[in-house]
Amino acid sequence: MRQGPGEQGRKVELDAELKKTHREDVKANGFNERISNLVSLDRAVPDIRHPGCQTIKYLKDLPTASIVIPFHNEALSALKRTVHSVFNMSPPQLIKEIVLVDDFSNREYLKKELDDYMEQFPKVRILRNEMREGLIRTRLNGAKVAVGDVIIFLDSHCEANVNWLPPLLERIALNRKRIACPMIDVISNEDFHYETQAGDVMRGPLTGSCTTREFQSTKQSEIGGPRLLILSGFWTSQLGMTCLFGVRMSNSRALET
Repeated sequence: MRQGPGEQGRKVELDAELKKTHREDVKANGFNERISNLVSLDRAVPDIRHPGCQTIKYLKDLPTASIVIPFHNEALSALKRTVHSVFNMSPPQLIKEIVLVDDFSNREYLKKELDDYMEQFPKVRILRNEMREGLIRTRLNGAKVAVGDVIIFLDSHCEANVNWLPPLLERIALNRKRIACPMIDVISNEDFHYETQAGDVMRGPLTGSCTTREFQSTKQSEIGGPRLLILSGFWTSQLGMTCLFGVRMSNSRALET
């Protein structure tokens, strides 16, 4: 079992020095960048799947995925960990490519240093906007060049869980008109501990305006949109991409239209 700061999803203990600089360390990105730098790029997270999910057999032939990751002035360690996580937790034959789309970042480490680092991954390519475009246009720029059967939009500071990709892709393979939506777990912005959300009791339909409602027992809340989703070429080529979709983490559910 891997050991080290944040391993197995445990929190990173803040010593006196980290507590002293905590407020400054979260200012740039909304999470503690110094803690992120301490956590391994290949850290292990707990397998939080229901025991029944761990024995499910998925289709042998699944569509390939283009993972589109937009970013602007992201913490380098968080961006690297996102890429490492996707590769570590995914069957390699299902990853067609990872497209990093830089929305006109001005931090030097996101230029040549990032380019040089990503050269070790043949499936990674980097696009750069010539001006600040914002999240939606940046995602669209990545989608325009994607060559996989399915497009997945990820945030630039997330981590995939065990076997996250096959259940999502299978839903698309069985019906390309489906839009699959994942359960989204939580990584603490203060100490990077990993925690699952409410689990199987959560359900969430997608509305016509591309917002998501989540239900837990008798409670209902509207999350807003666009929510993190995954879609096939049917939606982008035939209907046009009027909404933006993405996916992260594990435990899938699906909407059939």
